[in-house]
Amino acid sequence: MIRHSLKLRLVAAGLLAILIALGIAGGGLVLLFERHVARTLAQDLDVHLKQLLAGIDVNAQGNLVLTQPPTDPRFADPLSGLYWQISDDRGQLLRSRSLWDSTVKLPTDQLGPGEIHQHEAEGPQGKRLLVAERAVTLSAGGKRVLVRLAVAEDLARVSIAASAFAKDLAIALVLLACVLGIATWIQVSVGLRPLVALRRGVADIRTGRARHLPPAVPAEVQPLVEEVNALVDAQEGEIERSRSRAADLAHGLKTPLAALAADALRLHERGEHAIAQDIEAVG
Repeated sequence: MIRHSLKLRLVAAGLLAILIALGIAGGGLVLLFERHVARTLAQDLDVHLKQLLAGIDVNAQGNLVLTQPPTDPRFADPLSGLYWQISDDRGQLLRSRSLWDSTVKLPTDQLGPGEIHQHEAEGPQGKRLLVAERAVTLSAGGKRVLVRLAVAEDLARVSIAASAFAKDLAIALVLLACVLGIATWIQVSVGLRPLVALRRGVADIRTGRARHLPPAVPAEVQPLVEEVNALVDAQEGEIERSRSRAADLAHGLKTPLAALAADALRLHERGEHAIAQDIEAVG
């Protein structure tokens, strides 16, 4: 049915283009949202790292102490997804209660003093974490100690937020697709109106109500209207020429027919009625 309907073909093509465009737009928006959440997560980790740095110190015995832990309550909730960890080059290790009996597996990269690295690492229960770490140098008993501070958050937060956003976005895109589909149907219907007018004009010519199609049509249909009008003029000219030839033929036959009628009359007068009737039948 679609193959035989220009309107349905145009609407189907429009709907297909809409679905493709909305699909690409939806995927792009979800990707951008994931990146935005990841950037927000990285900024939060940077804030936690600064709080951790502000509270780290070394006591008189040379042990690492945290005088003021970060304020986020999730650090105290076991396996909450937000963790901190402090270690030094002497093997000391401090960690948040949220890590419980686990540790964040940090890479073996070398950090310069004050340098911040962000990367992914494996955390408790094998979950992937986004880690922000920094190295600082502290003095302990006249010796300089390199301390490595790290805060990490479960990347599942990004996935959960992206999934929720994708669901909400899907509903919005479906509604938008419906609106655009209706708009496409209206657009195609309005765009094909000149063809409806053209069909009516041809019907008027066929029934004799009009001699030509109206010239006031869109530019895209104008060549077709001109060709149809030219065809109508050509047919009318051919009909006139046929009538003229028929008139000439009738005029040319008039004299011979009159002669045959006169011959038939003379044959009747001479009594040759059979021959006269044959001539009259032919005339």
